[in-house]
Amino acid sequence: MIGYQSNGLIRYVPLNLAFPAIFTVYCLLGVVISIMGLFHYRLKAISSRNSGSRNLKIRKYLQRLVYMTYIILVATAISYLGLLTVQSSQPTIKPMIFEKYHMSEVWCPKFLVSDPYTWPIILAICTTFIFILFVGSVVLLCGAFTLIILLASRKDLSEYTLKVQKRFTTVLIVQAAVHVIFILGPIITIVISVYFDVYIN
Repeated sequence: MIGYQSNGLIRYVPLNLAFPAIFTVYCLLGVVISIMGLFHYRLKAISSRNSGSRNLKIRKYLQRLVYMTYIILVATAISYLGLLTVQSSQPTIKPMIFEKYHMSEVWCPKFLVSDPYTWPIILAICTTFIFILFVGSVVLLCGAFTLIILLASRKDLSEYTLKVQKRFTTVLIVQAAVHVIFILGPIITIVISVYFDVYIN
């Protein structure tokens, strides 16, 4: 079973109970895609200094990967809208959940429960995993190629500039990893605890 409770000020707003969760995910997706864009444009700026045929091929390949990631982002955002249908299934699923687990919390009007095998849940989880896989690929490849180009151009750069650029790229990779973990962490926890029946306190 997947359960979700709306708390804080949002519980006084007469909206679909799944809306706060969807809005939170949209904010995280926006942050992750902006970091990916930062990596991509940084690589484009640095590779413009070194316009070899190899660098142009790399840029074209990454450009295609970035466009595919944007398409997957749109698909992921649309897939989360399916969670808005979960609220309409509450009169049917709450008695079943109560009968199976004897949890009185399910009767709370602000508590949303869902069958984890319904299409909105499966679709949202699958599209998120695919999106994170593509974003992670873009970030790692852009970061790696940026460092390679910087090292190849070390004759044209001062030692201090090279050191600062390498440090900045490393910080960006860490920042991107933190946001990816913030999205993947809860989803992996849900998948392990619900679909593999592993108890996580």
